[in-house]
Amino acid sequence: MANMRLSISNMLTGVLAMGQLTCALAVHPQSPSNHTTGAPLRCTYEDDSCTQYGVERRMNPANTPRPLRMESPNGWGTTWTGYVKEPPLPIPAWTRNTIRAYAKEGYEMIMASGNANEVTIVSAVWSPGRGVWLGSIPHGAGAAQFPPTCRDNAPRLWRELEHRTPIDTPAGEAPTLWHAEDMALLEYERTPRHVVVGGQPSRGNYPVGMFIASYGRRFRNEGPKVQPPCSGREARITPNCFEVLRTLDVHHQ
Repeated sequence: MANMRLSISNMLTGVLAMGQLTCALAVHPQSPSNHTTGAPLRCTYEDDSCTQYGVERRMNPANTPRPLRMESPNGWGTTWTGYVKEPPLPIPAWTRNTIRAYAKEGYEMIMASGNANEVTIVSAVWSPGRGVWLGSIPHGAGAAQFPPTCRDNAPRLWRELEHRTPIDTPAGEAPTLWHAEDMALLEYERTPRHVVVGGQPSRGNYPVGMFIASYGRRFRNEGPKVQPPCSGREARITPNCFEVLRTLDVHHQ
């Protein structure tokens, strides 16, 4: 009889221990690092969290993209620029659609401001793994600021733009020499690279895979939309944006 009571006692103890273990596993799921097979991270742009194996993994806030903010630099009139750093993986990789969306967002932010041009375009140029740079058409004082700023800060771009001239221009008209594509490329090239050459941050590097997208209005009677690079009779300049992008090997649309 004593042995039977001992056996029942041991059985109850085992059942209780098993219940505690099950509860512990439910409260503290197995760490992802203990899995031998991988599982995809499910991440969002909206916050800094990812989910793997049913466990939320908090990301470093420094790795998440900050919201786009368009600014009008002092002395540039109604010219706008912006920049967003591309977050490292495992945040979902950017695509060309991401860049198109940034161009549209930049345009809409300008239109929502109290100092917007009725007709303008915003271009967004992407260097994969680094970020996206945005620029609007250099309006007002920006048109005068662009040449010296580009010459002094973006030598590779200026090599293509230095001799840009109007063509097929009716008497009394002056076509826009500098476009949103030019402004976005200026913002990109004037940013020091992470690679240091001869003790100084290098400039003028256009790596393979760069992409540019533009969004906005060319005419008062049209709605905003994705726009092709300025070219042909419409631009009335040479070299036009399409030709400059081709020379720099920056893909578009």
